[in-house]
Amino acid sequence: MFELRPVLLCLIWWGSSSLNNVFGKSILNEFKFPITISLFQLLLMNVVLPILMPLFGARTYVVTENDVRRWVLPLAFLKLLASISSQLSILKVPLSYVHTVKALTPLFTVLLSRFVLDQHFHPTIYLSLVPVILGVAIASMTELSFDAIGLASALIATCTFSVQNIFSKKVMKAKMHALTLLLIVSRAAIVLLIPIWLFVEGPHVVWGDGWDKMDASPKLIFYELLGNAICNLLQSVAAFMFLSMVTPVTYSVANVTKRIVVIVSSMLFFRNPVTLWNVFGMTLASLGIVMYNFAKRREPPEEKATDKVASERDDEWV
Repeated sequence: MFELRPVLLCLIWWGSSSLNNVFGKSILNEFKFPITISLFQLLLMNVVLPILMPLFGARTYVVTENDVRRWVLPLAFLKLLASISSQLSILKVPLSYVHTVKALTPLFTVLLSRFVLDQHFHPTIYLSLVPVILGVAIASMTELSFDAIGLASALIATCTFSVQNIFSKKVMKAKMHALTLLLIVSRAAIVLLIPIWLFVEGPHVVWGDGWDKMDASPKLIFYELLGNAICNLLQSVAAFMFLSMVTPVTYSVANVTKRIVVIVSSMLFFRNPVTLWNVFGMTLASLGIVMYNFAKRREPPEEKATDKVASERDDEWV
C-alpha cells in the first residue's frame, strides 16, 4: 500500500539538503569564514535538539568521565574536522565537484573497516568501488574550477565522515539513540570550536574588518547563516525519520538520488561551467555508489551485520 509520509519526508530531506548546500556556497562567496558557519550550525543544533529529542523518544544520557575519554572527545574532534574541512572545500571549489568527491565515502569506509577493524568483504564490494574511483578521477581531471586545497579539504572531510560513521556505530551498539549521540557530540564539539573561532576568525567577524570587502549586508549574511543552520538540522532529522520508515535498500537508493539532486541543483543555481567529461565522471561515480549499495545488500548476513550503520549513514549524521 502506498504511503505518503515517507515520500514527503524524502522530498523534505532532498530539499533541505540542497538548500543547505546552496545557502552554504552563497554565504561563502561573500562571507569567507568557514569556521563561523560551522559554529552557527552547532549553536542551533544545541538549542533545537533538546526540544526535538522527546518527540522521537530519545532519552538523555549522563556522560561519565570514561565516556568523555573513550568516545565523546574523539567524536567531537572528528565532527569538528569534518565540518570545517567540508566548509573549506565548498569555499574553494564548486558544490557539484565537492559532492562528487564525497562519493568516495564507501571507499574510505571499506578501507578503514578492512585494515583497522579487520572486517572482510565480498569481492563484489571491491569491484563496485572501481567506477566510483574512476568517476571521481575523471571529474577531478576535467574540473574547470579545480583547486588543490579544495580537493584536499573534500578528501579530508570524506575520510573523516567515514571514521565518524564507524566510530558512531560502535557507540550506538549500546542502544543509544542517534539524536542523543548527536547532541552529546555537538555540545563537546562547540566547546572545542569556540577557542579556535576566537583565535582564527572571531576578531574579523566581531570587529568588522572582514565585512568591508562584502557586497552583502550583515543582515542578509545573518539570515543566510540562519537558513543554512536550519536546513542543516532539518536534513539530519528528516534523514533519521525517513530511515526509520523504509528499508535500508530504499534509504541507500534515496541517498544516492539526494546527492544527484544536490549536484544538479547547485549546477543550475550557480551556473558553474562543466564539460561533458566532467558530467560523465559525476555520473560514473554516482552509478558506482548504486552498485556498492546493492553489493552490500547481497553480502552474507554475518558480513552485512558488521557494517550496517556505516553503509546506511551518510554525512548527515554525527
